Amino acid sequence: LENLVSRVIKTRETLATNVIIPQKEVISENPSFANKINSENVLMNVTLTPVIDFNTQQMIAVLMAGELVNDNSLLLEDIIKAMGGGYTGIYMVKDKDFQLVTSLFQSLDSDEIKTNISLPDTSLFSLIKKDSDEVITSRMLIENQWHSIAVKPLPDFEGENIAFLVRGTPEFTLQRIFNRSVTYQIIVGILSLIVALFLASYFSKILTLPIEKLQISAEKIGK
Repeated sequence: LENLVSRVIKTRETLATNVIIPQKEVISENPSFANKINSENVLMNVTLTPVIDFNTQQMIAVLMAGELVNDNSLLLEDIIKAMGGGYTGIYMVKDKDFQLVTSLFQSLDSDEIKTNISLPDTSLFSLIKKDSDEVITSRMLIENQWHSIAVKPLPDFEGENIAFLVRGTPEFTLQRIFNRSVTYQIIVGILSLIVALFLASYFSKILTLPIEKLQISAEKIGK
């Protein structure tokens, strides 16, 4: 896994990160979700925790937990519900291109939630530098409805952006609230940034949630 275990052995610190892993490498570990992997590369959230011997304080193992992001719409359901519909998706970088990992879309006039809907244009992602954490905003036509788009980069353990979290808010909702006011564009930009920060915080919790449990398990193994 990109030498992540070696890194934890060297630093003796817990590491939580995003990582793109070849399909073959994941399947070789024989995880329970192996039959769900259909793409050549997969995006995963992984957490690695050093196991320290209780008596000698020597590192004796590394405990690892990983969650598959590909086609994992459960990661996004809470966001769709909290935001009252719209578009939420995750994309990963693949050979200088951007590949959809998972997404959910709920139209304003429907209770149906669609999965794996791709953005009509992903060139927006290329505006974010590899090592930048900036949030960019735009507008896009998704399923015949205009949305205000916010894109938040997701870095790997070296700080390089390997994936992107996307949130699309239907502009019709905002138009009804602000009634096409002069400050509409400014407010949309602010709301998009707030939403992006919310998504970053939410995704961060998903990423770090196993750490506490892993540390408790590591202490038990050490003892």
